[in-house]
Amino acid sequence: DNFLARQTHIPEKIVIKGNHDPESPGKALFPASKALYVRRSSTLMVNGVRFTIEPFSRSTQYRSSVIRRGSKESGYVASQLPECDVLVTHEPPKGTLDLTYHGFSAGSTYLRGLVEHATR
Repeated sequence: DNFLARQTHIPEKIVIKGNHDPESPGKALFPASKALYVRRSSTLMVNGVRFTIEPFSRSTQYRSSVIRRGSKESGYVASQLPECDVLVTHEPPKGTLDLTYHGFSAGSTYLRGLVEHATR
């Protein structure tokens, strides 16, 4: 929070939930920076720019596994990305800057489906 507060050139600060972050907003407060802690999929308008935010969640993990198995649900899930100028995620889409130190692709299949469907 102190680091974010020192970034005075950035008027709006958004922190998205990661896989090791608390679910409760009470455990992740940012009083010094006044950063917004986003725990669920959201769309925000900041200074005329529309952000769609997809934090890490167990449901995102589940949706990724559903798409990997080729479920009928995958087309339904992939159509859910709202129109936005900027997509902010905790994890990258599968195959996009997602290689681990061991060379494995660790990105989200769910997010890949969202992005591919939105850009058609």
